[in-house]
Amino acid sequence: MSSFFKPLSRLHRQIFRTKKPPKLRKIPHTLSHHGKYGDQVTRYENCHVTGTTWHDDFKYLETMSQEDITRYLESEERYTDWVLRDTRKFQNSLLEEFRSIQVEQNHRSQTVPKVLWSRFQGYDYYSKLDKDGFPLDCRTKVMEDDPTYFQEEILVDHRELYQNHGGYVDMGSLKISGDNKYAFYTLDASGSERYDLYVLDLESKNKDVVKVLQNVYNGEWGPTGTILYTRLNEAHRPSQVLQHSLNLNQDSVLFEEIEDDYFLDIAKTKDGKFITINSNSKCCSEVRLLPIDGSFQDPILVHPRGDNFKYFLEHRGEEVIILTNKDGANGFKVMRATDVAPQSTNWSPFIDHTFGVQICDVEVFEKCMVMHQRNQYGHNELRCVPYSGDKDHVCSIPQSPPFGFLQGCSNSNFFTNRYVFSTRSILNPGSIYALNLANFSIMNVLQETIKTEKINDEYITRQLAFPSQNDMTPVPVTITSKNTRKVENINKNDDETKLETTESACLVIVYGAYGEVLVPDFDLMHLKLLERGWMIVHAHVRGGGEFGQHWHDQGKNSLKDNSIIDLESCLRGLVNIGVTKYEKIALKGHSAGGFVAAAVCNRNPELMGALLLDAAFLDVLGTMLNPNLPLTVHERPEWGDPLSSKSALTNIMSLCPLRNVSCIDTANYPAVLVIVAESDERVAWWHAAKYLAALRTSCDKIEKMNLLTVKKGGHASGSNASVEIAFLCKALGISHSS
Repeated sequence: MSSFFKPLSRLHRQIFRTKKPPKLRKIPHTLSHHGKYGDQVTRYENCHVTGTTWHDDFKYLETMSQEDITRYLESEERYTDWVLRDTRKFQNSLLEEFRSIQVEQNHRSQTVPKVLWSRFQGYDYYSKLDKDGFPLDCRTKVMEDDPTYFQEEILVDHRELYQNHGGYVDMGSLKISGDNKYAFYTLDASGSERYDLYVLDLESKNKDVVKVLQNVYNGEWGPTGTILYTRLNEAHRPSQVLQHSLNLNQDSVLFEEIEDDYFLDIAKTKDGKFITINSNSKCCSEVRLLPIDGSFQDPILVHPRGDNFKYFLEHRGEEVIILTNKDGANGFKVMRATDVAPQSTNWSPFIDHTFGVQICDVEVFEKCMVMHQRNQYGHNELRCVPYSGDKDHVCSIPQSPPFGFLQGCSNSNFFTNRYVFSTRSILNPGSIYALNLANFSIMNVLQETIKTEKINDEYITRQLAFPSQNDMTPVPVTITSKNTRKVENINKNDDETKLETTESACLVIVYGAYGEVLVPDFDLMHLKLLERGWMIVHAHVRGGGEFGQHWHDQGKNSLKDNSIIDLESCLRGLVNIGVTKYEKIALKGHSAGGFVAAAVCNRNPELMGALLLDAAFLDVLGTMLNPNLPLTVHERPEWGDPLSSKSALTNIMSLCPLRNVSCIDTANYPAVLVIVAESDERVAWWHAAKYLAALRTSCDKIEKMNLLTVKKGGHASGSNASVEIAFLCKALGISHSS
């Protein structure tokens, strides 16, 4: 029996007797490391900072047994349930509301618009929903002499997957072999982001699974009877490309990536001529080409990896199309070269980078290239570029607010004359459009709606900007609230669209990392808060990708403090214009966004009334000092390397949420709810546990609501919205009677 087991058992009994939070034992621990910075050797130890040394009394959590982890998390959940006991009726009411919500599509069953079908080797492939909303992946054979022929085959029933794997599944991709005899899909049944690859025999009556390849990152069909796939190593890094033969039942390694900061993935060009092996770090990339009809013995290296040099390839005809930041472009541009000489010395310009316009993605078709770009105001656009030399055409996207979600659908047919894409926003659960590549018209082919809710009429989205306190950089915020004035044009910049002084409860969401855009996406939890008079605010702080590479660069590594100051400025700005009060602000951050939110809370806890941290990256220093943890080496360009740089060590020490809890103003610290995921291999559960234990120690003499809850699945899985809403309402003193 472990040394942690007995105290934890006593702890369980104590919870129900005293109604006090679980109290983790402190076990003094010193983790020694000697880092050389020039001629100076600095010795430092982990946790509460004293000069250049610190101690981690909760280090043992990182190696605790699964049995003790489960018991601890269960005790935290029981305590959370007890603290929120007066909201149980409210939570049950919310659950019923969520269950009653119906997201309706304008098609069902065989009425799936054919524009959403993908034709491949004599079959039309498509997806539809069953009567309960579970996807069905289907196909029907194409009969050229009988256009009315329709004989549907169900390839994958997602309801069965859900039931067979215990109620959680994340299906990665479904891909069909070139001869239409087989298919494979990748599936994560735990949330760990470790996928298995299931091979289906499409000629069998029940589409039987005939083979399973484990621990797969992604895959592609190779020459007949073979699958190429990437495999994860023990550090959760895709490090090998393998070729699997279905007939011989054996694997051979085609390529291995030995550098710890590079991740491998593979892709097949849309025309099916090449496999690309892509080695990507946070700051640069390297691509090798494999002809699909070749022996795979000698991959063609396009350009060797180098600092801050990124590129991605597609193929058309006898040339490669390259999306790259070559020559220091602030963003991406498009270049081209012949496929017999694809090296970078042979690249020629195709589409130059335009100041203020970000190229987000490129899709290559036979006659036209489609570029997804974002303009200087954050609006999505599609730019159609004919290879013939005809004039480009830029298409505006219907109902696309700034920083809205846009993504191409499968679009696997290289010879198609249409580009199908989907959009979402905080007020739009989902739309699918088809762009005609000949006349550039856009047709809405599917619209999801919330039954009985007229959300686009009742609510409105606006964008403002607040100057950052350190350098006056305008930081945009996207604000969604009740549409009291029924303004038609939400983007008009005049008195009509000014926000009223309401002092509403306000949920502020932040991310600001990895060059990722914080998308004001559709979320049922946000909808329920809007219904109750809340405002939803997305703070687009530096470190994200809202305005391209420079926006990311200004909020990472040694400049990470900008993300924190930007968020503080946004919170103050919201109060200064009179739309809310500090005590009515709830701040939420997921993953790296949790770092920014918690860091702001440590510095200025009076700026909010509640803090919600979902799978938050809180022990940044401990993580970046341990290269044996998954992702640490890969993350160094974003956070810095404290093992080799004294300035990086000093910077991370000053910002790390866990290491600075002891510096907080406990009297003004808000109520806190931290959420951990059962199978999170990106941010381990002990980030939240250590942070909560340190917080409770600092606030020991002041009664605070510091809680933890557990969500099913992995890092990016959804959490329990009814618990979150109940916590937020109680923390801010808002009625939770309905």
